[in-house]
Amino acid sequence: MMEIYVLYHQNNPFPGYIFQAGEVDRSLPPDGSTMAEHVLYLKSKYGAKLKYFPLGPIPDKEAVKVVGNSLAPLAVNNITPKAQEALDEAQEAQDASIDYPNWGSIVSKVAQAFTDPKQKTLIMKLLRNQYWRTRGKPV
Repeated sequence: MMEIYVLYHQNNPFPGYIFQAGEVDRSLPPDGSTMAEHVLYLKSKYGAKLKYFPLGPIPDKEAVKVVGNSLAPLAVNNITPKAQEALDEAQEAQDASIDYPNWGSIVSKVAQAFTDPKQKTLIMKLLRNQYWRTRGKPV
């Protein structure tokens, strides 16, 4: 008999987050290659919780979560990794629009602040790397 299996995490990124779901037939005899055995392996590997549901549509992990013995819609504060990635990209785009100081003013301020050439070289390497990563382009 086919069922829907759901593997979910208790806490990360939020309680009930579904990280894998699919169809499985637990009535097949174990032979080392059945989906039921693979699901049990995943449960042991990831330390996840495992629930079985009657056959139906496979749950969308971006829209539902496991609550008790059922599936419930995600709350507004439940951010899936995919949604978090979109938020991060939006934040990066906003950060890129910030008016950063030009590289020349940074170089002159470092030259004023550090007199030792070794210190100055180290600080300039660190700043150049961070400036490049923040602006998204080399200096």
